[in-house]
Order: sequence, then structure tokens, then C-alpha cells
Amino acid sequence: MNAQPSHATDPDSDVDRALPRVLEEISKAVSTLALSNAMSGAYHGDRQRLAAGLEAMRSDQLVEVSAAARLLGAEADQVLERRAVSVPCP
Repeated sequence: MNAQPSHATDPDSDVDRALPRVLEEISKAVSTLALSNAMSGAYHGDRQRLAAGLEAMRSDQLVEVSAAARLLGAEADQVLERRAVSVPCP
């Protein structure tokens, strides 16, 4: 008689255990794509694309992006000042 080993795993159980991690990774990928889309829109002056990317983000992500954008702008202005390049006022 060929009895099933007692340590055999149920494939459905494995999928159920893996699903939350898969969904988390998909969520991270979506967030990364939204940020990339927003950055590309900002860089190219495409306000529609920028808005679409920002709208796709969670509020906590928007807080981080906003802080990073301020830091990026301030640092870029300082480098330009050191290079004696005129920085236009917004």
C-alpha cells in the first residue's frame, strides 16, 4: 500500500500562505510605477501625467514624495548657486 507521507503539503494551503506576500509585492510595484509616472510627468512638464501619478498614490506616499521634492529642489538650487548659475524664481 502506498500511503501519502504525513508531511505532504496541500498546494492550496501554500497558495493561501503566499498570497498576502504576493499582493504586498504587487502593491509596491504599483506604487513604484505611480511614482515613476509622476516623476516623468514633472520632469517633462506634463501636468496631466503628473496629476495621474500623484492621484494613484496613498496619502503616506504623497507626504514622502512632497518632502523629497522639497529636498531635491533645495539641493539642486544650492548646486546651481555654487556653479554661479542663475536660478529662475517660480
